[in-house]
Amino acid sequence: MRHSVILGVSTLLVALVWPPAQAETRYRIHNLGVLQADDSASLARGINNDGWVVGYTQNSSGAAYTAFLYNHGQMKSLGLLDGARGEMAYDVNDRGQVVGNVFNPVTRARYPFLYESGHIVNPVAGLGGVQGGAYAINEQGQLTGSIDSRAFFHDGTQSRFIPLGDTTSSAGVSVNDHGIVLGYAQYSNDYYAFTYDGTTVTRLETLPGGGNGFEPFAINNSNQIIGQDFFEGVGYKAYLRNGAAVTELGSLGGGDTGAYGLNDRGVVVGASRTSTGEFHAYVYQDGVLNDLNDLLLPGAAKRWELSDAFDINDRGQIVGSGTINGVRRAYIATPVPEPGTWALLLVGLGGIVMRYRCRTNT
Repeated sequence: MRHSVILGVSTLLVALVWPPAQAETRYRIHNLGVLQADDSASLARGINNDGWVVGYTQNSSGAAYTAFLYNHGQMKSLGLLDGARGEMAYDVNDRGQVVGNVFNPVTRARYPFLYESGHIVNPVAGLGGVQGGAYAINEQGQLTGSIDSRAFFHDGTQSRFIPLGDTTSSAGVSVNDHGIVLGYAQYSNDYYAFTYDGTTVTRLETLPGGGNGFEPFAINNSNQIIGQDFFEGVGYKAYLRNGAAVTELGSLGGGDTGAYGLNDRGVVVGASRTSTGEFHAYVYQDGVLNDLNDLLLPGAAKRWELSDAFDINDRGQIVGSGTINGVRRAYIATPVPEPGTWALLLVGLGGIVMRYRCRTNT
């Protein structure tokens, strides 16, 4: 009988705390704010698995940008260049390394940067060039981007151009933890997306339907790839590529959908035009594309309009920008409950059951 009571209590508590298998995820949202009181806007571009966020703020005149790193509840400037008019941070890894670009108004140079523990280096200094940026970094500190319209790869020690031949424009846009770079190459009469494994460049097959060319944005550790293609008379369509399988993500009713962020669970985030013409942030998971605004907790849904989502980490946290009280602000949207919460509740349940056993055995 004692075991029946314990089993009954356990079953009741599990029923109370265990999430329904198909429960719709909800999000609480946090306003990251701005660096200076007179900044007019902020935009979040990247997030790591510890919840560190990078992006940039815009000053009141709209003429200058300052890169930021947000962690432990505080937004701080990276302090990259005194007098800079264009500091933009695009990605951050779990080691806290940040990449982006800096515009020097004196020399008119825009160069990539790698920031770590308060120090900054130009990872492509040995390649020369005066215009470019670093757009992605993996957990090994390998990064990719473009300098003087040529795609480069930094292997953690040195940089080299990706061997693409005589392009008119090329860039690396993402790199996974296996060192696979995703990018694009444009020639005088050709355009294609590619992957690069450090030795070989592999051209991605064009998508069916006669688009203008697949624009890649991100690759995860399972080599899934996201991006979009433009179709005349239709607009942009977003896609998830998994090997030879290609899935169109759909839209929020107005066409023009872009895919910008991808985690290792295959969850995609981006922006899509609604039936009334606005762009809204979305999250695509398990074959379903949902307006992120519709998934906010009620209090946040009344105050925010999320216009884009640029990145998502493996905990499901999403970053981008939206409007609150008439101003544009960077946000972080966190699933409720957060991953791991159910496990903690079950640990607590185990403790309750054990204490009950101890009492009934005395």
